[in-house]
Amino acid sequence: MAKDGCHGVRLTGETTQAAALATERLSVIGDVASKKMFGGYGVFIDAKMFALIDSSGALFFKCDESNEGRYLEVGADKHGRMPYRELPQEIWDDDYKLLEWAQLSADIARR
Repeated sequence: MAKDGCHGVRLTGETTQAAALATERLSVIGDVASKKMFGGYGVFIDAKMFALIDSSGALFFKCDESNEGRYLEVGADKHGRMPYRELPQEIWDDDYKLLEWAQLSADIARR
């Protein structure tokens, strides 16, 4: 599965559905919106990008030294050279953990 979000990659219905679902689920933490970008979607809170969805529909959250260890522990892939790591399925499946991890990434984006 390519995780580069390169130009020329076309959006699929699956990617668009993934963006809509992620935006809906993450809206609990604030004013969350998604925007088409480079074959995927950027996910924003308060006009700050804190997540992205690649062309395969995978969700990535923004990372820095404060939260990257969580992703490294589970072997989460990095999105190219960008400071985003793929959200593990077990976190996506747990509403409490999903919102906790999303809030950490939103806080990073707001800094």
